Amino acid sequence: MNGRTGESGFTLTEMTVVIVLAAVVMTGLVVFYLNSQALWLEGSAQAVTQRELTLALHEIGQHARSAASAIPSGDAHLDRRIDFFNVNNDPDSTFGYWLADSTLHSGYPYASDATRHDLGPVMQSRVTVFAVGADSRIVSVDSLGALTPQGSALVVSTSVALMNRSIP
Repeated sequence: MNGRTGESGFTLTEMTVVIVLAAVVMTGLVVFYLNSQALWLEGSAQAVTQRELTLALHEIGQHARSAASAIPSGDAHLDRRIDFFNVNNDPDSTFGYWLADSTLHSGYPYASDATRHDLGPVMQSRVTVFAVGADSRIVSVDSLGALTPQGSALVVSTSVALMNRSIP
C-alpha cells in the first residue's frame, strides 16, 4: 500500500483558510488591546486632572479660611480673579488667584512696590473656566474647569466660609 491515499499533509486551500482566520483573530486582539490602552490612558489623565482640580480647590479653601475678606473681580458673568485680605486689609499680605495664559496662577498681587509676585501656575492642566464669587461670609468657586491632555473637560466647585473675618 504505497498509494497516495495514506499520505498526510495540508493543501494550499487549507493553509490559506487557516492564515486568513489567524489574521482575523489577531486583528481583533490588536484592536481590543489598542482600545483598552486608549481607555486606560484617558482614565489616568482624567484622574490626574481631577486630582489637580481638587488640590487647587483645597489650596483656595485654605486661603479663604484664613482670610478676613475676599473680593472677586472680572467681568459680570465670569470672575477670573479672587483676592483674599487679612483682618487689617494690608495689601502686602493680600493673596490671590487669577486666570492667566490658560492656567490658574497664585501669588501676592498688591505688593507695596507695585509689582505682582506671581508664584506661578497652581496646576499644569489647561484651565477653561474660573468663576468665583464672595460675600461677607462665604467664598464660592462656582466652577473651576480644566481639560485633560486628551481634551476631556472636567469641572469642580466648592464653597468655603471665611473663618477669620471680623464680626461687627
